[in-house]
Amino acid sequence: MADPPAPPSGARLSDDEIDGLLQGIADGFRSQLRAPVLHTPDEVGLDFEDVTFPSADGVPLEGWFIPAPGADRVVVANHPSGFSRSGLPSHLEPWRSRWASSGNAIEVDFVPDYRILHDAGYHVLAYDLRNHGLSGAANGGIGTSGLFEARDVVGSLRYVRSRPDIRELRIGLLSRCLGANATFAAMTQSPDAFSTVRGVVAVQPLTTRVILERQLALAGVPTSASTTG
Repeated sequence: MADPPAPPSGARLSDDEIDGLLQGIADGFRSQLRAPVLHTPDEVGLDFEDVTFPSADGVPLEGWFIPAPGADRVVVANHPSGFSRSGLPSHLEPWRSRWASSGNAIEVDFVPDYRILHDAGYHVLAYDLRNHGLSGAANGGIGTSGLFEARDVVGSLRYVRSRPDIRELRIGLLSRCLGANATFAAMTQSPDAFSTVRGVVAVQPLTTRVILERQLALAGVPTSASTTG
């Protein structure tokens, strides 16, 4: 979810404007704007393999497997909402307009992070969550703040264990924002899938309530307007 445009300084939104804003936020969960996969690992000198595997409920997921010769461990990367495995082109429209109000009208490129992990001795599996990037659509395109995306995390772990070249290796997860929420939900829903996971780095996990409060504050919507019937 991106932040909505902030109103002019001192402006007060009308009831109709508030209704339109709230509808726009709801629509953002229902039909997310997909970020393209603009970068690839070979841009930073990495060999990689395009891979496809199913989520726990069968949604086709697209990703990269980036091998690190001689590595004895693998990291699975789970991205934030609205991003793809390669990042977010918030320096380009229409993403720029959606993110500029929060000071985030800059490109986010995750590929250099994969280079760092590779050079530190990790194989990397980076993939697009459902309804993101090049992965399949599911749940009517609705974002669920990790509840259904958890099935993608479970699918990624099953995929790692299905590959003869890495199935016996130690597994860690680098999960950001929605990816972190999905990881925690997966740990609750499918704890057995984490039986051999050795560590999780969860960056900026947050609830839907926090997202909505931030969006409404930026837009200048009084709390009473968002809670009254």
